[in-house]
Amino acid sequence: MLNNNLPMNITREAELLLEQLPKDITRILLEKMCGDDATFHKVIQYFEQHSSISQILMEYPGSHRMLELIYTGCGIADSIDKYFYDCLAAQALRDRLQSITNNLDKIIPIRRNALLLNLGSGTSRDCIQLLSERIELLSYLTVHCIDTSKEALEIAGQLCRQGNVEHNFKFIQDNLMELRYRYEADAGLFIGILCSLEDRVCKILLQKARKYFKPGALVIASNVMTTILEKDPFTSYLLEKVIGWKLVYKTPERLQKIFEDAGYEWQGLFFDEPLHFHAMGIGKIPQ
Repeated sequence: MLNNNLPMNITREAELLLEQLPKDITRILLEKMCGDDATFHKVIQYFEQHSSISQILMEYPGSHRMLELIYTGCGIADSIDKYFYDCLAAQALRDRLQSITNNLDKIIPIRRNALLLNLGSGTSRDCIQLLSERIELLSYLTVHCIDTSKEALEIAGQLCRQGNVEHNFKFIQDNLMELRYRYEADAGLFIGILCSLEDRVCKILLQKARKYFKPGALVIASNVMTTILEKDPFTSYLLEKVIGWKLVYKTPERLQKIFEDAGYEWQGLFFDEPLHFHAMGIGKIPQ
């Protein structure tokens, strides 16, 4: 068992991981977490060598590769990867996916040839899952998935074929800020795109995307909340100090202000249940 130097609010999953790591790695982690000026090179190197998720995040922070491992659990064996899969933050990502799927139809207008833009779509599991479950949407909804990753879009195509919804999807490899849509889309998604961005940059991104949507269109944008710092501090600590992925944790009020400053009409939000690590804000394009 570990000694009494553990932070008071550390989760049981974190404690189990620390018990399985080499003692010197655990010591450095705890010393750094408690404020000591310990070198982190050895810890970073250990995580990189013994964790597929760490390797992916260090090279491609927030990428579809990490999300696919967290969603499916395929290939997870090492204790570090098992921790990242079992921790509350990972559970929240899976809950976020389900929550978006459960709420997505609320922003889609029931009209012929409705167009949904999934901006920074990754593998677009949310939209694919929705259409696979709600076959009545197949008659009027088209989803354009825009991402810079060819690999992510290829996986999305495979998932579409598995769900028999390929005719409702179009995949576009492009920068989501350089698209040619002009007041065409009926609804939009920005899932996970804002999480590592400061408020000012989030505002600019949403502001520039407004021209893609018709007046009255609804847009969902998610952001990781400060709640994770309270309920799963060890994962947040690992992501920033070991992985080098700095997230910008926000409050619901900050997310609302970002929407409003970008020129959207605030329509409220919903969360990944039950943890509330992620908020999905809804903004409306002014008429």
